[in-house]
Amino acid sequence: MQTIRYHIAEIAALVGARRVSGRQDNAGISRLLTDSRNLSVTGECLFFALVSARNDGHKYIEALYKKGLQHFVVQYIPEPLKNKPDIDFLVVEDTLDALQQLAAAYRNTFSIPVVGITGSNGKTIVKEWLAYLLMEDKKVVKSPKSYNSQIGVPLSVWEMLPGDDIAIFEAGLSQPGEMEHNQKVIRPTIGIFTNVGAAHDEHFTGRRQKIKEKLAVCRRSAAGLLRRPYRYPRGGAERCGVDRHHLLYVGQRAGQRFAGVGHYRSRREVNHSRTLQGGKDIRYHSVCR
Repeated sequence: MQTIRYHIAEIAALVGARRVSGRQDNAGISRLLTDSRNLSVTGECLFFALVSARNDGHKYIEALYKKGLQHFVVQYIPEPLKNKPDIDFLVVEDTLDALQQLAAAYRNTFSIPVVGITGSNGKTIVKEWLAYLLMEDKKVVKSPKSYNSQIGVPLSVWEMLPGDDIAIFEAGLSQPGEMEHNQKVIRPTIGIFTNVGAAHDEHFTGRRQKIKEKLAVCRRSAAGLLRRPYRYPRGGAERCGVDRHHLLYVGQRAGQRFAGVGHYRSRREVNHSRTLQGGKDIRYHSVCR
C-alpha cells in the first residue's frame, strides 16, 4: 500500500481542473503516471495525458481504462469515453503545467533540506555521491535514475514522504525558461551548479545565457555552490533572482586540485588554508559577516 498524497477533489482544486465524473467517491491518489507502458497497479493511480510535438497521451486513455485505470488529467475527453460513469476526468488547459503545479504544491508541504543539482554534466553522479555519503545516518529521497526533465522533476518530487530527512533532485535544462519551472517544483534550499558544456547550445544565444538560465536553480535558495568561472556574466546572479550573498564559489588554479573558494556574505575577507587527504595544501578565502 502506497502513501496517499491527495484525494482527487484536492488535486482538482490544486491544479485548477474542471472535474467531469459520475463517481460519487473521493478517491485517494498515491501514484502518478505519464507513460502508459509503465502501468503496474491501477489503484490510487492518476494518469496525465501529456501532449508534445511527437505524441499525445490522450490516445492511450481508452486502453488504460480497459486495464482498470479510472483517474485521468486531460486537456480534452476522448469521444469514446464521454459519459462513462466510473471515470474521473480532471480537465485542464495544459496537462504538463498541471503535473508541475501538483508536484510544486506537494513539495511545499515539506520543510526538510532539499538539494537541487543542475549542470550540463555530472548531475547524476553528484546526486549519487551525496546520497551515498548521507544515507548512513539520514533518510534520503533522490531522483530516480536521471529524472531531471520537465516531466522527470515532478515525478521525482512526488517520491518525497513524511519521515525523509533530506531530498536530492536533479534539474535539467534544454530550452530557455525550463529551469524556472524546475526551480518552482524542487524549490531547493541548496543549489549546486556542476558545469556548463555544449549540450543544447543550439537553443541558447550563447554560454552567458545558458549560465544565467542554470543559475536560476539557486533562486531563493539558502545557499548555492558553483564553480568560480560561472560568476560571469557580471551581475548574472542578481539578474536571475539569486542572492549573491548566499553563493559559494569553488575554483581551480594551476597545480592545485581545489582552490580559491569565495563565500560571498559581506565585505570582510578571511584567509584560510587547509590540508586535504594526501597532503595537498590548498588556500582559500571567504568573505564573512
